[in-house]
Amino acid sequence: MSSASASSTSTAKPANPSAEGAVSFFEGLKAEFFKITWPTPPQVIANTVVVIVLVSVVSLWMWGMDNLFRAVIVLLTEVLPKQFG
Repeated sequence: MSSASASSTSTAKPANPSAEGAVSFFEGLKAEFFKITWPTPPQVIANTVVVIVLVSVVSLWMWGMDNLFRAVIVLLTEVLPKQFG
């Protein structure tokens, strides 16, 4: 008899488990959202300056390498064949 009473006290399934899961997900999302440490305006400005400077430096480096490779290719395909051809 005790086994029958134990099975009748089991928890009932929710009517819509996907809705309960979605609610739980968004509650957790809200809790995590409040744990975020947002940057201060001076930090945002400093980080923005760093990104702009680094993008500029890398762009100039790539431009220089592109011109170097172009010059080498022109030398190999146009100048040297005229001298030795």
